Amino acid sequence: MKLLHLYVIIFTAAFSGFCCAEQENSESQIAEIQEIEVKELNFEELPDESLIGDLSEVVKEKESFADLFLERVRRTESRAIMHPYAEGVSYVNGQLCHVGNYPQSVIYTVLEGPYYGTQTTMTYDGIVLYVNYEYHIEYTFGGTILTHYYSDSKIITGSNQIIKFY
Repeated sequence: MKLLHLYVIIFTAAFSGFCCAEQENSESQIAEIQEIEVKELNFEELPDESLIGDLSEVVKEKESFADLFLERVRRTESRAIMHPYAEGVSYVNGQLCHVGNYPQSVIYTVLEGPYYGTQTTMTYDGIVLYVNYEYHIEYTFGGTILTHYYSDSKIITGSNQIIKFY
């Protein structure tokens, strides 16, 4: 019986070393934040005042007649909230930004530094459409939430982003 206890102790000690090694290895696989260079977006040369308008014209997909008809029939609020099809955090020209990719444009929200809170809406061709410096900040247990207001909507940015149309 003592021999069985000795085998169990040796077996446990041998495999506990492998378990710890596996745990240390998984922690070292943290992804780095990627850096993006956008030549057309220079934070120093943006206008001094906010330039805002209707986001629905520059963010949503072009809708066909059938889509408009179905939306009228359904009358759901699912179209009132829009999510980016891809989003993440990246360094854009040296500024830490939340990047939200929408069908017609990209929205960059600066998350640190001297341009904190600046939100730019830009086409995929490199044309800056809107610049919004004004935001409301809310501190929560989960992190900081920035809300930017536009003529027809508001953009809520935290760890992810949504656009809520009025």
